[in-house]
Amino acid sequence: MTGLFEAIRIRRSGFSYRATFRVFVNSYQILVDGLSLKRQKGQTDRACCIDIVQHIVSEGLLDTQLCHVGTTKVFLKTNANRLVLDRQKAARVTVYAIRIQVFIRKFLAKVRANRDVYERRKEKARLEALERARIEEVERLARLKREEDERVADERGRKKRKEDHLFPTQ
Repeated sequence: MTGLFEAIRIRRSGFSYRATFRVFVNSYQILVDGLSLKRQKGQTDRACCIDIVQHIVSEGLLDTQLCHVGTTKVFLKTNANRLVLDRQKAARVTVYAIRIQVFIRKFLAKVRANRDVYERRKEKARLEALERARIEEVERLARLKREEDERVADERGRKKRKEDHLFPTQ
């Protein structure tokens, strides 16, 4: 029971919302552009919390008396202040979701356009292949006809020579 009274006393005395640096940064880093890159490069969670608090104060979302960065935690005066940050976070998430949707829609439009181009090229290649096959068939038939004509002419020539040999004309 004393834990409950202690919590009530702490909340009455000042800052009702307390979050460790890691929890606060993970929750609200979306509010500051480029903060996730700074974290990846090794910026401490405390420094990130300071950046977030400075940003929300400079944006006019909260007053400096309503939020404070301690040695291990970030403090907000009331849960209503946390609600302000949560609304801002939701707005940012919506903006990023719309950006992602735009990129995906662009990508899908390009895929569809490229699919149409691909289908046209594929059909053109198919028609060209058919035309090449037709030309090759015509050339093959012409070659066969030539060979047949040569064979017939050759046969006639042999017959003629044979007749000339059997029945010489003097």
